[in-house]
Amino acid sequence: MAGARFFLVSMLTAALLATAGCVGHTGTPRSGPSSSPALDVIDDPATLKPLKLSDEPLWSHHDIPRMKVVEYFAIQDDAALVFGGDGVQAMDRLAIVDAATGRTRWAIGGSAPLGLRGGDGASFWHANHSIAPRIVGKGDDWSVIVEYYKQAGGDRFGLAALSGKDGRVRWKTPPIDLARADTTELRVVDVDNEIALVERTSDGTTSTIAIDVSNGRTLWDVPNVFPRGVSDGVVVAEIPKQSDWTNPVDGIQERTVVALDAKTGKRLWGLSDRYPRSVVGLVAGSAIVVRIPGRVKGSTRTLVVGTRSGDMLAELEPTAGDRCHSDRTTLIACLTYRTPQRLATYHLRDHTAGISAHETPDQFVREVWSGRIFMSATWAASTCKSYDRSGNPIDKKLPGTPALISDRYAAFYTEQADLHDPGLVVHRRLG
Repeated sequence: MAGARFFLVSMLTAALLATAGCVGHTGTPRSGPSSSPALDVIDDPATLKPLKLSDEPLWSHHDIPRMKVVEYFAIQDDAALVFGGDGVQAMDRLAIVDAATGRTRWAIGGSAPLGLRGGDGASFWHANHSIAPRIVGKGDDWSVIVEYYKQAGGDRFGLAALSGKDGRVRWKTPPIDLARADTTELRVVDVDNEIALVERTSDGTTSTIAIDVSNGRTLWDVPNVFPRGVSDGVVVAEIPKQSDWTNPVDGIQERTVVALDAKTGKRLWGLSDRYPRSVVGLVAGSAIVVRIPGRVKGSTRTLVVGTRSGDMLAELEPTAGDRCHSDRTTLIACLTYRTPQRLATYHLRDHTAGISAHETPDQFVREVWSGRIFMSATWAASTCKSYDRSGNPIDKKLPGTPALISDRYAAFYTEQADLHDPGLVVHRRLG
């Protein structure tokens, strides 16, 4: 096939003729103080209890045929989505399994048949720079959003929704023909229950495209916008001010952060009036992390901005703002640059920002879940522990790096001695 980097979507036909979304400014966000006050020190006693897990895993990736490594895991009611591969070539294996046992309900890829059921000759496909397949919908009526390719007089790529029950195609976008688009690259950036967010780069111009996940129709197509995520009915993106193929000393390119309405593509707010350069560090539900140049050359500042309003909510201590994590409902957690390192956090519910009283010896923030901040000393999954906002240690030994924690299950990515990519274990949660 001509292009692992080329894939996806009807947008070049229907979208370009349909809606080239407006980018009219409709709001002016409020700025915070020019010199933010010092963060409150959080020194609360530990109240979170260590996770209680079953002694042995309920199942692992070894229980899924042809699944040697795992990139992504999700749960929908009593089903689980596992996406991975053979550990040698591209990630190309998708399995829907029973969440309690790991028994496969249906699967595609990974040296198994790639053809999509009811796909009229279309086959499962995943490009390297796209996010993993995502679950959309609720209850019994849910789907998995995937990419596909079809060889019919040339390689053609598109987006499809598969039934969560049996993997049958519910809809497909019309395919793009690579023979007529050999300079085009597309990738899936984010998916929620309303839209699939796609980035298209063609002849040096990058556009943001929104696909309705209920029917596969293109909602809008806005040029000269780099999409970064969707949350709370808002698409968060960056607009290049000029050629941004530069490498500034502070690492922040010549862009500015904007927000678009997820349904229409119309601009809600932008940060250019306040910050000539700004980039998205993290999309975290009702707030986003934004990085801007610091007051000292080469330094950066980390801001928390309201997703819908664009208002500045807080400024965190100097942190690696591009390495923050969030569960999108409780906390944003970043690690400070200063020594000894501490946690700088923003609470999404009570809107408080603070810095941990206790230092954290671990070097990497890996995940956040319900007030728990998972960290590790190295990128190795075996070193993962958890802390609260004060820096109090909570979980001192975990099976790996959390992939997902729910009321009933706790799944972890695990190290594999003979493979670079992780495996997966799923435990029962006992408390």
